[in-house]
Amino acid sequence: MPNADGVVDLVSEPARPGEPPGSPPNPFRVRWSPPPRVREVPFALGAVLEGVRPDQSSVVVNGHVYGVGDTLEGLAIEAIGPEAIELRSSTCRARLPVQEAPLCLRLPL
Repeated sequence: MPNADGVVDLVSEPARPGEPPGSPPNPFRVRWSPPPRVREVPFALGAVLEGVRPDQSSVVVNGHVYGVGDTLEGLAIEAIGPEAIELRSSTCRARLPVQEAPLCLRLPL
């Protein structure tokens, strides 16, 4: 879901990767890592065209028509619904709401 600025961040890292949730932090582990390289892609969801079956639905994004299974900025369109579209890659999933305000998707390089 987008934040208050309309940005959906798919780059953020877990707070402490490799450590079980709820465990005390290891004081000897190096915690600094360089900030990830990102690119921001504007998304203007123009319209959702619902098909008879869910896999027949289409969506207009940035003036282009896409269907379920198509690739959009390196993310596969997994589902298209009247309220949101769902995107996935090998490392993440995103659900973008259908709204009038444009969104910005922050992706790793």
